[in-house]
Amino acid sequence: MKMLFNPAIALMNRLKYPQKFVLISLLFALPLALVMTLLIREINTRIEFAQKEIYGNVYLRPLRGLLEHTLENKMLADTYLHGDASLKAQLLSNQAKIDQDFANLVATQQELGPTLQTAEQFNKLQESWQNLRADLLSRNVAASEELHNQFIGEIRALFSRVGDTSNLILDPYLETHYLMDAVLLKLPEGQDLLAQTRFLGERAVLEKQLSLEEKVRIIVLGGLVRSNSRATQSGLDVAFENNATENLKPVLQKPLQASVTATEMFLQTLDQEIIHAETITVAPVTYRTSAASALRAGFRLWDQTIVELDGLLQARIDSFVRQKNLVSVVTLLVLLAVAYLWGGFYLAVMRTVSSLDEASQRMVSGDMNERVILDNRDELGQVAISFNQIATALVLASAQRQAVLDNAADGIITTNEQYTIESFNPAAERIFGYRAAEVIGQNIELLIPETAQIQAADPLFSDRRPHEHVRVTGGQEVEGVGRRKDGALFPLELSISHMHLGEQQYFIGIVRDITERKRAAEELALARDQALEASRAKSVFLANMSHELRTPLNAIIGYSEMLQEEAEDLGQDEFVPDLQKINSAGKHLLSLISDILDLSKIEAGRMDLYLENFDLATMINDVVTTIQPLIQKNKNTLVVESSEPLGSMYADLTKVRQIIFNLLSNASKFTERGQITLTVERMKPLTGTGEEDHDFILHHLPPAVQGGSSFILFKVSDTGIGMTPEQIDKLFQEFSQADASTTRKYGGTGLGLAISRHFCQMMGGDILVESKVGHGSTFTIRLPAQVAKTEPTASPVGPPTALTPASSVSTGKDLVLVIDDDPAVRDLMERFLQKEGFQVETAASGEAGLRLAKELHPAAITLDVMMPGLDGWAVLTALKADPAVADIPVVMLTMMNDKNLGYALGASDYLTKPIERDRLAAVLSKYRCDVPECSVLLVEDDEVTREMMRRMLEKAGWSVAEAENGRVALERVAECRPELILLDLMMPEMDGFQFIAELRQRPETHNTPIVIITAMDLTEADRQRLNGSVIQILQKGAYGREELLEQVRNLVAASLQVTKREAG
Repeated sequence: MKMLFNPAIALMNRLKYPQKFVLISLLFALPLALVMTLLIREINTRIEFAQKEIYGNVYLRPLRGLLEHTLENKMLADTYLHGDASLKAQLLSNQAKIDQDFANLVATQQELGPTLQTAEQFNKLQESWQNLRADLLSRNVAASEELHNQFIGEIRALFSRVGDTSNLILDPYLETHYLMDAVLLKLPEGQDLLAQTRFLGERAVLEKQLSLEEKVRIIVLGGLVRSNSRATQSGLDVAFENNATENLKPVLQKPLQASVTATEMFLQTLDQEIIHAETITVAPVTYRTSAASALRAGFRLWDQTIVELDGLLQARIDSFVRQKNLVSVVTLLVLLAVAYLWGGFYLAVMRTVSSLDEASQRMVSGDMNERVILDNRDELGQVAISFNQIATALVLASAQRQAVLDNAADGIITTNEQYTIESFNPAAERIFGYRAAEVIGQNIELLIPETAQIQAADPLFSDRRPHEHVRVTGGQEVEGVGRRKDGALFPLELSISHMHLGEQQYFIGIVRDITERKRAAEELALARDQALEASRAKSVFLANMSHELRTPLNAIIGYSEMLQEEAEDLGQDEFVPDLQKINSAGKHLLSLISDILDLSKIEAGRMDLYLENFDLATMINDVVTTIQPLIQKNKNTLVVESSEPLGSMYADLTKVRQIIFNLLSNASKFTERGQITLTVERMKPLTGTGEEDHDFILHHLPPAVQGGSSFILFKVSDTGIGMTPEQIDKLFQEFSQADASTTRKYGGTGLGLAISRHFCQMMGGDILVESKVGHGSTFTIRLPAQVAKTEPTASPVGPPTALTPASSVSTGKDLVLVIDDDPAVRDLMERFLQKEGFQVETAASGEAGLRLAKELHPAAITLDVMMPGLDGWAVLTALKADPAVADIPVVMLTMMNDKNLGYALGASDYLTKPIERDRLAAVLSKYRCDVPECSVLLVEDDEVTREMMRRMLEKAGWSVAEAENGRVALERVAECRPELILLDLMMPEMDGFQFIAELRQRPETHNTPIVIITAMDLTEADRQRLNGSVIQILQKGAYGREELLEQVRNLVAASLQVTKREAG
């Protein structure tokens, strides 16, 4: 929960109190202002709504008079046109009333027409009246009736328009809604129906007859009048029920009842005297009186209803105004109260802060007796109490500091700018033997002299002077010589600093007698030498561990392979899975040991690079093929994306392959049923112009490779479990995984990524990682396309231009053949050797070099290891296999510093323990003889390894002789001359190096092939000792049974070919 408020706390800590109060006030006032604005706006909207309804009522009043007089005018015109000339004056008088109604309506239209948007309907009404008024007395009855009906329709339409545009029709309150319904709809409709009924009935009364059609129309109109009257009464009853003030019913009940009664009486007269009477006998005056009474009662109800409707609407407006005023006044009062209290709070806080500031100033000036006294009971009052407690604590602390000075183990001396002693604590008294009173006021040289004789009195003393007569700007720690009261000199350590008290500057010296420390330093130096010796012993131990650990693994892996094969041959399939597990566990342990030894070499700076040219696409295909079982283990899919063409790369192929394999292996381990993507592309030279490249160059690449070389980008992405930022921070630490749960669930040692990053950095690149928990990780590798040196020039197609025809070249002891694909190197070697008096012939490829070596038989050959096509190792193997040129000394030339570059001349391969069967067979097959039971001498001190290899070889058809060390092996060689010797280097009594030296001194065994099987890492000196004496070096553990047998076959076959040529 506290973390939620951290941003707010950080913001408040940055602001001063006035800024804090302003910010909080704004945050309070702005929402309040917004809410109040919306509320007032809503109230005003309701007021405007009701006010517009009142405007509609104002507009309806002249329309009501116009409707009443028009209905009367229709009746008078019809009677007059039927022949009653006495009604002419009354008709003209009624038209004058209509003209007056129109004048009132025109004034209302001018005032409210734009608001109510009635201009169009009003114009139609005015036009209709003009049409009706013209020649009214001379028209026929039908035309007069039609024009009157049209005019009445326009009046009703204007009624509806006003209701729509004045919000009357939308009134949301029941009491006013039904009053509106009566005024706007029901009563005008009822009066119109009542007038139509009167019109038809009066015509029947005058004519004393009623046609069937007219009778039907009267009956229908009578029903509509009665229905309208009842609907009006029902609506007003609802208004009465929902009238909160209960003032409607007393006012409207009487005119409502009068209208309903008058209407009903008229309908009864119509029914009895006209509709159902056999003959119409009712007097016209009686009929007119009944109809007029009903019409007048309806209009009186309309007039009273609209008055009450106006009253209710005005009361509603008044209520809204009161609400608005109340909200405004209450809000203003609350704001004033809040502002008053807020100001008081601010002043109280500032007064407390000011009091604390004044008290702190007094404390700084040395007045520690004053206390802060506040009448606050809040948290700031508690601050004042805490401040007083601090003041008390400071007084105590001052006393305690003085007690510390008095009881400190180190001497503390204070001097002024003239180096006059001002204070001298008890510890200094003990160190120098003086009492404080004896030295205060004396110069510091009394205690710490600076004469050259004293500084040279003891070689352990520092030659730095303990002080200088200059201003000291900061703390210093120096060693010097102290002088006791009795004149004895002793080594001391002096820490010097300075302080200011006003304008005066003081120096503080902390003195420590370091006589015992000097003595301990001598002991520490001795211990350091012993530690260095132990470190050297550790290096030897690690070298031995390579042999000691791999030798038993040789037996474990070898015997498990043989037992597995025998179990399969004997049909004992139930043992095969267990043997496979043993073999897999042995190989896993071998991988772990190799990682640990690699890491040790990296830390010791002994890990070298073996640089070579290789095709990127081929390397990627090899890695993908190898990793597929791991990918499929967790049901993942591997997608390879690469730009075309990738081309070649000049780097350490083994290490690049190991890096990519490690990343793909990790992705496979931490992803289940997902996708792993390997992206490879060649990048342009990193110029640093892009932001991403610039950051990568500055932070991840060594300066030597931040130039214009192109780079190869490898990116391994997965959809696995991902990592947190904390896990990424320790991702590349040795022996470390993301966390303990990862180790428990997925296993591993945590070495793979650390070693991979070291390899990348050795080659001038680095590894970057991006990851998100639950979404997977992406590892990005950038390596230079050319590591350490420029790309070798490709060999030309056809005869090299640097070759000279054999017929024109003389042979002899002073001829040197230079084989190198780099023209610059060939030119340099040629000029150098010619200057030394040699004849030089050059070849730009391995093939050309072999041909010239046979044709010229030079005194010596210089051979580059890394060449396109046939490389140096292949050329060397071919030279040693040809008796005609096998005795020519070959000097290997290379710019690379790798463990394989110091191999002895004549070496072409090696095996490491534990031995893999397939690799061993491949090596032996090169030297396989054609006669049965070819003899092989196995020289190995480990009995288990010797027994395992003997069984492997005998099963393959070899005749095996054994020797446990070099001395016994020499005896076995004399007894039976073997076609091949498998030799371990590390043996008691006589090791492999001594054995080879003795063997090569005997002519009969000079050309016997020797395959080194070792678990040790050969040094440069070891490889030189093997120079020219070893056919191949097979490192123990690197090959399986079949591979080892194949290598032995090939070696023996090659040896027999050499022997036959020598005999021929």
